[in-house]
Amino acid sequence: MSKQYKSLIFALAALLLSFFVKVDLFSQDSAGRHIELGKNYAVNMDFDSAISEFSEAIRLEPRLALAWQLRGRAYYAKASDIAYINEDFSVVDAYMTAGHVSPDLLPVYNLALSDFTQSILLDPDNAQVYAERARLNVDIGSYATVTDDCNRAIALNPNYAEPHVVLGMMNYDFDNYSRAFDHFERAILADPFDSTAYSWRGFIYDHLGDYANAVADYSESIRLNPNVVSIHNLRGMIYYTLGDFDSALADFNNVILLDRTNENAYVLRSMIYLFKDNQSQSINNINQAIRLNSAEYEYYFIRGIINYYFRNFNNAIADYTTAINNGREFKDHELASIYSSRGDAYYSTRRYDRAVEDYEKAYRLDPDNPEYLANLENARQMIRR
Repeated sequence: MSKQYKSLIFALAALLLSFFVKVDLFSQDSAGRHIELGKNYAVNMDFDSAISEFSEAIRLEPRLALAWQLRGRAYYAKASDIAYINEDFSVVDAYMTAGHVSPDLLPVYNLALSDFTQSILLDPDNAQVYAERARLNVDIGSYATVTDDCNRAIALNPNYAEPHVVLGMMNYDFDNYSRAFDHFERAILADPFDSTAYSWRGFIYDHLGDYANAVADYSESIRLNPNVVSIHNLRGMIYYTLGDFDSALADFNNVILLDRTNENAYVLRSMIYLFKDNQSQSINNINQAIRLNSAEYEYYFIRGIINYYFRNFNNAIADYTTAINNGREFKDHELASIYSSRGDAYYSTRRYDRAVEDYEKAYRLDPDNPEYLANLENARQMIRR
């Protein structure tokens, strides 16, 4: 599985120290009340309302560094594809691709950066905000100040794991896996209860093909924080790769319990049920993935494979045709595979002339695949009989 694909589904969890504001220190109409209201909105993922409350707190107390920090965090969360947020709005699980965020979202990220910077100007001794600003810059692929911010956070709090995690993320983006691994090790030493550090160290092991250690780290991360969707997903994919389908299924079930819109989990469950010869569950799961994203034409190809396996040949042909007619993003070798698969379905229904057409198209698209030429000659022989 490619680094880019994994980074699309990996959770860059902003596991930061909890903050506490005692409301009884403030009057009924003070900034503190708006901070508490904003935190409550944020926990429920109503980030626009949270931003509004934090903005009111800033209006009332413009030198309150915490209000700027929290509004920056709310902008950050709004820009991210949020999957999970904890009860004190200090743990966020977001599906991110470091350095590859949508340009449309950059203005929102910049608002978050501006607020973090203002919070630092008002309180330059808050290690947490330096780490938050560094993490955001890694997410948007802006690395110039990341090292300085992380080093400042470490100087202020030598036992703070988060800046080491962020430095590890940055080195991972630069393909410097040994240095990334070293930073994740340091994060674990600084805080052995930091689930994100185990997740990332597991990710390095996973990338290097050390699946045993990857599973061990993912499992520890899940033990420490069982609500992070992407870690169940990543561990499930390792189990799937190793053919441990029962363990993989348990992880993908947990993914769906936490996030019922997770297409990847439904797709992989459909394949597991295929291997288990469970036709109804296999079809039901791939259908759910298609309902969630009907424009992902690879899913029709997968459903075609499932239908072919269960000898629903006409349904398979219909699915392959949908993929061929609409999947403009397919590369030549991928499209060749779909044509060949449809050729197999035509062959299985004794429509050998149509099979020949599809095998010819597959061979033209990918002439280095000897299977396509062999299938083509076989179908031609069937016509000559």
